Amino acid sequence: MLAFGPPTCPAVSYSTAKAGFFGIADGHSVGNRRTVRDYAPASLLRVARRVLDEPTARPGHAVPLAPFTDSNMSRLVLVGAGGHAKVVLEVFRALGGFNVVGFVDPNPPAPVLLGLPVLGGDAMLHDLRAQGVDSAFVALGDNRLRQRVGSHLRAIGFALPTAIHPSALISPSARIGAGAVVMARSIVGTEAVIDDLVILNTGAVIDHDSRLCTAAHVAPGCALAGNVKVGERAFVGVGSAVRPGITIGADAVVGAGSAVVADVPAAARVGGVPARPLKKHP
Repeated sequence: MLAFGPPTCPAVSYSTAKAGFFGIADGHSVGNRRTVRDYAPASLLRVARRVLDEPTARPGHAVPLAPFTDSNMSRLVLVGAGGHAKVVLEVFRALGGFNVVGFVDPNPPAPVLLGLPVLGGDAMLHDLRAQGVDSAFVALGDNRLRQRVGSHLRAIGFALPTAIHPSALISPSARIGAGAVVMARSIVGTEAVIDDLVILNTGAVIDHDSRLCTAAHVAPGCALAGNVKVGERAFVGVGSAVRPGITIGADAVVGAGSAVVADVPAAARVGGVPARPLKKHP
């Protein structure tokens, strides 16, 4: 485990990426190969806040599962049905190895997304697990809620696979946690660590020895130099650049297009070139 200064990340279990293979994993490997089981913004926030709070699905909204015919594929449900969830679905489709049965969302924007049904609200999760759906992926953009929902899914008994787009470039010495997603054309450098439930968005670069703590989100087009640490649930806005050795504290927010050249305290909001504290609006 890499040693950094504050903020401290809790210990998590990782899957280690293998050279020349970019896939999804549940943290286990067989020799130098993985088995099929192993590889098996505002609108998101609106959808996400209800995922654990709605006691029952809306009457008549639950959708039955289609018959399951391939016993070699793990069955997967996506929690959330917003824009981020659609991108996550396409990552899993690009990878193969999972039968994605649909979405769970108490207030979806549409009953069907990219050809898959919204099965119901969060009350469906226990039923889906009982019906043999063994994996779930938290496809929610809100960092705090994603962490909370991930813990809830584990308590129910779901496995949280890791989703890595086939076009991403992952160092063989990098480590990526359960429930994390690495989007298309992202780069994860030598001995970098991506903790559980992290979003590494499209085209972002995480260089050597850097660490993204649990449920952090690095937005599209960001560039983080070596030995950068991003705390739990922190957000680095689209197109931002971070100087080597910088620590961004837990729950901090870095505005889009920022140049971060000094450490960012926990829960701070910074932006600009160079990044400075942002004034709070009354």
